[in-house]
Amino acid sequence: MEHAICAVFAHNEERDIETCLDSITRQFQGKIFVLINGCTDNTFDVVTRYSKIHNTVVPVDIKVGDKSNAWNVFVHEINIEAEHYFFVDGDCTVEDSAFNLALSKFEKLRESKLNGIACTPKETTKNRVKQTHEMIKEGQLAGNFYALTNHFIKRVRCHNIYLPIGTIGEDGLVGALAFWDLKPFSKWDLEKVHVAKDIKFDYRTLSIFNSHDLKLYYRRKIRYSERFFQNKIITECFRDKGLSWLSGRISDLYEHYEPLLKVRFRGVNTYFDWIALRALKRQFK
Repeated sequence: MEHAICAVFAHNEERDIETCLDSITRQFQGKIFVLINGCTDNTFDVVTRYSKIHNTVVPVDIKVGDKSNAWNVFVHEINIEAEHYFFVDGDCTVEDSAFNLALSKFEKLRESKLNGIACTPKETTKNRVKQTHEMIKEGQLAGNFYALTNHFIKRVRCHNIYLPIGTIGEDGLVGALAFWDLKPFSKWDLEKVHVAKDIKFDYRTLSIFNSHDLKLYYRRKIRYSERFFQNKIITECFRDKGLSWLSGRISDLYEHYEPLLKVRFRGVNTYFDWIALRALKRQFK
C-alpha cells in the first residue's frame, strides 16, 4: 500500500499547471496523477514534458472534459490502494509544508477516524477570510485542495459510489458524503472532516481589467447557477434514494425533478439562473 498519492485535476490548464506541479513536487514524495480531462489546449504536452523531468508525475489522458468523471477515474479505475489521497486543482498552488502538515494531522487524529482534511485558502482578501470562517463553522470542503483517508475511499468503492458526470461543484458532493459519513441526512459531523486553518492553498485572483478574466467570470457565474439548481436535485435524490442514485449523469435526473427547476428572484443571480436554466432544460426537452 502507498503511503500517499495525489490527483491533480487539469482542464485546459497549460498556463498554470507547471506552477501547480512545482508547488507539489518540491514537497510531496508520492505519485502525482495529473487527470488531463477534455483539454483543447497543450496541457497534455506540458505535463508530459514535465513528467520526463519529475518521474513521480503521471499524465492521465481522459477524453471527457468533466471533473466528476476524472474523480471517478482516479478513485475507481486507477484504483490505487493508499493510506491517504490528496486532491488538487491544476490552477492552484499548495503552500510549502502543506502535505507534511496534513499527514501529521492524520497521524495525530488517527483515533477520531477522520474521513478527510479540508485545506483552506490563503487569506489575501476579505472573501477568502470569510470563506475560511464558513468552512470551519459550517463544515465545508473546498475542491481546490483536500485529502481523504483510505477508510473513506475504501467504503466509497465498496458502495460503488460514482459522482454523476456533469455535477458542478463535485467538492460539495464529496464533502457531504464525508461529513455525513456516507449516511445521508444523518448527523453533519464536523469531526469527520478536519478543516485545517493552517494548511493553505492559493490561486490567481481574477482581474476586472483583463478581458479573458471577465469572460471567465461570466461563464463561472452561469456555472454557479447551474450548481444552484443541481444542488436542489441532489438534496432530493439523497432524501429519496440514499446513496443508490450516485452514478450515471446528473442530466438524467433533470426531467424527473423538473418541478424544482424554476427561476425565482435572487438579485443579480436571477439573470444567470435564467441562462443556466435554459441550458439545463435543453438537455431533456
